[in-house]
This record gives sequence, structure tokens and C-alpha cells, in this order.
Amino acid sequence: DPHSMRVVGSVPLVHDKELVCLAVQGSCVAVGSQSHITLIDGRTVTGGSGCTAALSIPAVDEFYGVRSISLHDHLLTYGSGQGRISFLDLRTNQHLDVGMESGKMYGCHRDTEKYLQTGCGHLVADTTYEELFSGIPTYHAAYTHAWDPSGTRLFVAGGPLPFGLRGCYMGLWQR
Repeated sequence: DPHSMRVVGSVPLVHDKELVCLAVQGSCVAVGSQSHITLIDGRTVTGGSGCTAALSIPAVDEFYGVRSISLHDHLLTYGSGQGRISFLDLRTNQHLDVGMESGKMYGCHRDTEKYLQTGCGHLVADTTYEELFSGIPTYHAAYTHAWDPSGTRLFVAGGPLPFGLRGCYMGLWQR
């Protein structure tokens, strides 16, 4: 209860490692963890821990974590620690294919079947990078993303996931 600042209900989560993002749309609550997205129907949450998670969906990048998540009508969009943006149709519980023509993508360095990949962005090539990561592919995690009101453009921003690396990424996709 936000007015009294007290817990009125809780939900035990099976996938509770690295819970870093949350999205709410109506009574639907989506929680991102290291390997899954858990969907909860907020109408079923009662006092104590009387509710279980409604649905748990494996993330495309199960070891890099879900770093950002959003709900837009029947579409759940999530960004990963490896810079992948995935789209899940909540009506079918299936990941959408995102085969897009390269001319319609901005800020993306390649496309695949089930996700879009963030681009190169900016990475500071300091001594940490040179000593530990030189020659190793490094991707920018998608730490935040947002749809425009029309649902036709998606803004994504982030930076490197490994501790010690510095950099940034911003991209804009348009359907």
C-alpha cells in the first residue's frame, strides 16, 4: 500500500536471482531475473504469500540477465545483458520473429530471428579494457528501453555489462 508504506501481499518467485527490472500494466506485473521473465496477475495477490507466479518464460539470454522490461498492450519487450532486445506476444506466449530489412533499423548492428542486437555504441579503451577485454567481443547491455506513444518506435539505451568497462549506447528502432 503506497499510502501507508506497508506490504499488503507478496509473491514467492522461483527465479529470484538478479531481480533488476519490473514493469506494470493494469493488473499484469512482469519481473525480469537472470534467466527468466515472471508474469504475475496482481489481482490474485493476497495478504501473506498466498499467490504463485502465473507464468515463467525463459529469457533469450539466460546467463546475461534481463536488464530492462516493458509492457505495451499485448507485447512484452525485454533487453538483456548481452544487448539483445526480444519481443514476446502475451496472447500466444511466443517470441516474435524480428526479421527486419536493414534499411528500417537504426542503431542495430545485426538482426536475427528472435531478437535485435544493440550496436557498437561507445566503449572507452582504457587500461582495464586493454588488459582484460581486448580482442573479446563486448556488447552493450540494454539497461532501459521505451516505446513511443504510437508503439512504432523503440528507444534503447545502455552500456557495457562487465564491471570496470565504461561506455554508452543509444539506439532507435522503427517498425
